[in-house]
Amino acid sequence: MPLRALTLGAAGTSPVYYHWRKGTTNLTDGGEYSGATTNTLTFINCDLADAATNYNCVVTNLYGSVTSNNASLIVGTQSVVPTALAST
Repeated sequence: MPLRALTLGAAGTSPVYYHWRKGTTNLTDGGEYSGATTNTLTFINCDLADAATNYNCVVTNLYGSVTSNNASLIVGTQSVVPTALAST
């Protein structure tokens, strides 16, 4: 499957840090993912095992942190469709 990505926009006092999760498990770069600590999480060789309804991102700066709403990644035989994230 081609590369797919989830992108999150956040505003706040710099520096702003990102950490993508699947449920409550922190994701790391390598293997399936790239950009686990950036605003764009890229799925490498996306397959059915990556399908989930609980991808989220924790955004942190000096004043605290906020967790995005969950995003769904639907994987089919022909395409992968990421849904939009909304911040909480």
